[in-house]
Amino acid sequence: MGRPLRVLVVEDDADLAEYARLVLSRRGDLDITVVADGHQALDHVRRHDLDLLVTDIQLPGVSGLDIAAAARARDATLPIAVMTAHASLDYALTALRSQVDEFLVKPVKPAEWPVADAAPAPSLNPARGTDGSRGTGDGISVHELADARRDALAGSPACLVRLPLGWHGADLQASHPLDYLGMDGGAGIGSGPGMAVGAALALEGSGRLAVAVLGDGDFLMGGTAVWTAARYRLPLLIVVANNSSFHTDVVHA
Repeated sequence: MGRPLRVLVVEDDADLAEYARLVLSRRGDLDITVVADGHQALDHVRRHDLDLLVTDIQLPGVSGLDIAAAARARDATLPIAVMTAHASLDYALTALRSQVDEFLVKPVKPAEWPVADAAPAPSLNPARGTDGSRGTGDGISVHELADARRDALAGSPACLVRLPLGWHGADLQASHPLDYLGMDGGAGIGSGPGMAVGAALALEGSGRLAVAVLGDGDFLMGGTAVWTAARYRLPLLIVVANNSSFHTDVVHA
């Protein structure tokens, strides 16, 4: 057997920290260190090699995103998950654009913790294997989907109307207000197809293609909107992505 996976959990709430240790200890051969102080966590990630970092965002004195940045600077391939009780879309996007791999909303259910049983090493971001290469699997990762979209458009202007929360910030590449419109969170489930068609109507004649990556449930609740796009022959690309993952791909208020 190989060495245990080295996991650092940063959580200032003693009860949540103990819960994290208990859940993770049941999910594989892990060497778990729990730290409550942000400054101590910064020192730990700068001095020790890790296989997984899980940190709360709101910590006394030091943000969990600062800890994540320090860990990423030491190891560009390290899987990093951040936790928060604030499930707003802006908060999630800020975290994901900070090059973290998972955004976990408290209370984190046991099945959502990002360590698989008997895995040789955790890999939250399908774009990175343990050696920094792209991960493999039976499905198509969100990163692979982002690559395919970019290659298919080959530099042609597009407008990303909706994206799943799991879309990594590094794959967003938005430099113009119309590059990415954003989304409205879990309260808008079923609105995705209508928003995609509405954006296509607004963009008609602009030379910019409307693109929406929708969860399967979102699409099924409003899929009839696509008939409007067909009726008016609107340029529109909708990708239905089953959001099977360690976390929900929508934000519920």
